[in-house]
Amino acid sequence: MQPKTLLDGRGNPVRLGYAAARPSWRKNEDALDRTPITSTEEKVLNHGSRIQLLSTLRDLERNNPVAKSICQVFVSNLGHCRYRSKGTNNDPKDQLINNYFRKAEISGHGMRKILSAIITDLLLAGEVFVLLTKGGSIQLLPSERIGSSYDTTTHREGESDGIVLNRYGQPSSYRVAQITAGAVDYTKGSYIPAKDMIHIANTSRIGQIRGTPMLAAATQTLEDIQSVQAAYTAKVKTSSALTGFITSNQPYSARWDGNEFDDEPMRSTYTKLYNGSILLLEQGESVETIQGGSIDGVEKFLTQLISFACSSVGITHENLVGWSNASFSSSTATRAVTNHRFGQLRELIEDTFIRRLVRWRQFKYEANGELPETDELDRENYDLQWTTSPTLDRRKDAQTDAIQLDNNLASHTRIFAENGLDFSAEAAQMIKDKKLIADLTNAAGIAEISTD
Repeated sequence: MQPKTLLDGRGNPVRLGYAAARPSWRKNEDALDRTPITSTEEKVLNHGSRIQLLSTLRDLERNNPVAKSICQVFVSNLGHCRYRSKGTNNDPKDQLINNYFRKAEISGHGMRKILSAIITDLLLAGEVFVLLTKGGSIQLLPSERIGSSYDTTTHREGESDGIVLNRYGQPSSYRVAQITAGAVDYTKGSYIPAKDMIHIANTSRIGQIRGTPMLAAATQTLEDIQSVQAAYTAKVKTSSALTGFITSNQPYSARWDGNEFDDEPMRSTYTKLYNGSILLLEQGESVETIQGGSIDGVEKFLTQLISFACSSVGITHENLVGWSNASFSSSTATRAVTNHRFGQLRELIEDTFIRRLVRWRQFKYEANGELPETDELDRENYDLQWTTSPTLDRRKDAQTDAIQLDNNLASHTRIFAENGLDFSAEAAQMIKDKKLIADLTNAAGIAEISTD
């Protein structure tokens, strides 16, 4: 069966990858086309192109090990988030919020799974929509569920690509398309007020209202990696196989004329050389073998492609394969780059999602009488603590932290926080541990003297 071909608006085949989302204002295939941008954002990357790009990236995430590895690196390094009040240690908000984080999503998913889904969709779709339900739960909506109807006469004033903007350019509502027979139906949909929706988007330009996939620039490179891997695998299989054929110094003999041997097929049409087998050759025949060609140089080329794909999202090749044998300076530089990138993403998710979610839940707890009414200052008096997977081996991590402390490049509080710990609590525990060790040592010394 031949694979189905995607067609553009004019019925012409389109190439999968970022080329499928080529802006409509480009006139040529040349990458250096400088045609002026005269259209608004939704015209430059319209809804159809966005869906094609999203479909390609999700297919790569499922079937390409490099794309899957990049997503897993972001999921593991983003970490898990906990709520901690800055007030008393027994603040009732701590237990309420953290219990809510365990099953915040309408289908029962906790914050760990929610953050995993959010970072994955930021990589593949560039955005995630979070619906705040009346029951107090949240519902994650994929990017393709938000879109306008194909019939422009049904659009609301200020509607653009599924988002209705007010006169100040701020979203006032979002159009959620329905699901019909297992597919998104943009002809039917409901408008959700902006106060009931959280839009987490990866934006980079002024006036951008929809997110751009973080892996968009790497899409073509990831497809090239997949093509090279497939070709390289086929070449290795061919090179490892031994192919033989029978030659004759009498090629015009009647025995090679198939027309003369209709009842008995030629030996060359069904003979197979098995490992360790013996083949009796007739007079004038010989066996020749074919060996595959060289397969050198592909590893270096693939490594370069993987490095390009990683750098487009702000991480390094070492994040995928590990660097426990790397030099200390290399490890330090790699951690500095990756931690900066993951720190940026945590701040984005905190500012656009978690802090708004916590504020919304506090209002609900206060309205239900589960928490006393507080002022604005007290509602914001909390920290979000992230626990992450180590990006280096512990010895080099400790060496890096020590150098930063000695040169006043970081505080104890920040370094402990990066490891998911509270410095005040840990320092108090260290003092207790040292006192306990000293007491035990003294007691042992006194006991030894008494024995003597």
